[in-house]
Amino acid sequence: MTSWHSEISVRPPFDLTCPVAHDPEPPATAGVQPFGSPARSRHMGYHVVDPDDLDPQPDRPSEMRYVSEAAGLENVGLREYRVAPGEDIPVSGLHYHDEQEEAFYVVSGALRVETPEREYAVDAGEFFLAEPDSPHRAFAPASNEAPTVVVGVGAPSVRDGHVYDPAGDREDG
Repeated sequence: MTSWHSEISVRPPFDLTCPVAHDPEPPATAGVQPFGSPARSRHMGYHVVDPDDLDPQPDRPSEMRYVSEAAGLENVGLREYRVAPGEDIPVSGLHYHDEQEEAFYVVSGALRVETPEREYAVDAGEFFLAEPDSPHRAFAPASNEAPTVVVGVGAPSVRDGHVYDPAGDREDG
């Protein structure tokens, strides 16, 4: 697997241990090491990622950049989408996830989300949240004057999406 760190401008994680001055342990915490003590020192990782430094993923209906993968995160999927008027976010159209919860935060523009029951309007500064087993399709309305910028978060970071079939038949997507 190619390391994103060599291809993009991601500042590497800071390698910090946190030695913290502390008083001798009071009797109530005997045997528990304070966080900063040598026995409890740990590596901490921080990243600054500029989505403009990431290449968009190919073969997508909208422009998508994997922020979480660029930073090497494993437990959450974090993406930036730039969705032109009339474009969809997902590849599979109306879909659902077995385990993954999804959140879409609209940074600018307007987003619409189709579900089997209705269509939701999500404006800049608002979130749309989808629980597992909840079919949805996010798109920018054709009436938008500029691309919509959306931050998408999925957790856990699993690829468990399926095309929604109202008849109940499952298709991997």
